Amino acid sequence: MSAQIFSSVTKSGRRIYFVSVAFAILFALVSASVAISKDKSSKRDRSRDSGDSDKVEIDVNNFGKVTDFLYRGAQPKEDEYSQLADLGIKTVIDLRDDPKDFAREGSEKNGLNYINMPMSDKDYPDADAATRFLEIVNNQDNWPVFVHCAGGRHRTGAMTAVYRMTVEGWDIERAYEEMKDYDFYTRWGHKSMKTYVYDYYRNLKDKRKDPSIARK
Repeated sequence: MSAQIFSSVTKSGRRIYFVSVAFAILFALVSASVAISKDKSSKRDRSRDSGDSDKVEIDVNNFGKVTDFLYRGAQPKEDEYSQLADLGIKTVIDLRDDPKDFAREGSEKNGLNYINMPMSDKDYPDADAATRFLEIVNNQDNWPVFVHCAGGRHRTGAMTAVYRMTVEGWDIERAYEEMKDYDFYTRWGHKSMKTYVYDYYRNLKDKRKDPSIARK
């Protein structure tokens, strides 16, 4: 009799134990999910408060608003240029060295000024790349401007960083963090873009310390 009671108590204890473990696991998963959600929300709030790019609802992949007159993203599909026009975009800067056949026509038939500024997605950019990009972006006749490459990650990320550091005075850490926010990575031959951005910032600081360097 006592053995049966002991067996019953043991089974009951095991059930309570497993139920407790299950609830503990469920609670941990829910807590982690809530924490991740809050963290993402907090990052997005900080992004808006600090002036970082805001993601904008549009079909173009990896699309974001840099300023009121500068937007960024991936290669638009043929039927997405009309969305850019609806958004008020005036100029499209295409950084691809292999532009799509429909890129110019898709832009111009929607009233957009198309500029192809070819850059490799793996090679170190030309010395005058930043100068040419800033001349276009800082010309109010071109506003608002949309800049893109293939995925909106590397070439677009590098040129946006150039703008942030030169025009808005960002430091390299902040500019590079924004690049990563738009899926920038250095693997598969893309490290040269990171090197370029860091070199650019170092040279920019030198010019600001000694303005005569900029005239040489």
